[in-house]
Amino acid sequence: MSAYVYDTAGTLLESWEDGTRTYTDYRPDPDETRPYTPEENAGADERAAEELAAAEHAATEERVRAIVDDLKVEKDKLDAIVETDSATINDSPAAYVKDTARSAKRIADACVDLSKYVGEL
Repeated sequence: MSAYVYDTAGTLLESWEDGTRTYTDYRPDPDETRPYTPEENAGADERAAEELAAAEHAATEERVRAIVDDLKVEKDKLDAIVETDSATINDSPAAYVKDTARSAKRIADACVDLSKYVGEL
């Protein structure tokens, strides 16, 4: 992150560049560039940690959403089996049993994955 100070005419007066950890005063007296002070470094470290934490949180939320979307797909598959009439299932029960078991396994796996992420939110 960087911060800039401008005067009312839009002239750049000062800048703090976290990427290079340098402060620059653009005014004619004194025109200087120097490394961050310990306090400025601490602030930059804190901002970097906050940005990393926010990015990790967003990635976790995205993964949780993807898992929930997968769970909805499996639920729809099971709903379709539930809505199938008994005569159709009785004609070929093995296929329905296998499809149900596969969906149940994917749901169980997704629940395990979700449990890993819930603690991170």
